Amino acid sequence: MSVRNWWKGTCFALVCIGALSGCAPGQQPSSLSTAATATVIDEHANWKPLEQAILASSTATLYKIKSSVSLKNGSMHTSYTAYGTVNLPDKMLLSVHENNFNISFFQQGQVAYADENGTWTHTDAVTNLDAYGGYVPLVQTAAKQQLRLIQLKKVFVVNEYCNVYQVTVPQSLVQPPAFLEKLEDLQPVDTSSNQSIQYTFYVGQKTGKLREVQTQSINSVDEVGPVSTATDTTFFDIDDEKNTEIQVPLALAKTLEHDAQ
Repeated sequence: MSVRNWWKGTCFALVCIGALSGCAPGQQPSSLSTAATATVIDEHANWKPLEQAILASSTATLYKIKSSVSLKNGSMHTSYTAYGTVNLPDKMLLSVHENNFNISFFQQGQVAYADENGTWTHTDAVTNLDAYGGYVPLVQTAAKQQLRLIQLKKVFVVNEYCNVYQVTVPQSLVQPPAFLEKLEDLQPVDTSSNQSIQYTFYVGQKTGKLREVQTQSINSVDEVGPVSTATDTTFFDIDDEKNTEIQVPLALAKTLEHDAQ
């Protein structure tokens, strides 16, 4: 797999399980460990409040995202973090960090550029940048199948208290976004697997929108074995025009000016 296709797959997977700003949001207390030890307040919660929150969130067109992915295989461990800003339908600025490896991506309309090793180059645009939309069919299908939804004790996320819901879904309900399947050398998720994924949703009591999503899963990977995956995606500045404005990166602007001469 080429480096470009590898990072595109990683970055946009973050977007879909949740991802993304040239400026990282301020540090917030991690709720990942909190979810694992949180007090259960309803063993069989009503799906309606979560469904309503997912639908309300899917109408958002401006937001920032911070997303992290942690992969463990035995003693081996790697993690990725993405920061970014999304302006739907087709504008995004994304930065991905993995140890000393950093990549940036900028898209406006159907034109996109990637910064690899300090050099901006033209790359393929992404047809769907929506980070919220993928949760709609997942939650609606889980509710229709009457999977058990647990409500946990409320948690403070970003700037408001959130109602916390947790559900374990079969992997067959989790569909990869269409654009991931189009990427060279990337294989679709094996939806025939009988493995499951645990989702924890944090719904703002004030905004009524999805503020954070966490997942936990273990999957078998060819030639690697079982891989434990944990993700944590937080949404900031939802529909806040002032704080979600995207500017063309200065280095990219200089590159375009130079190329135009």
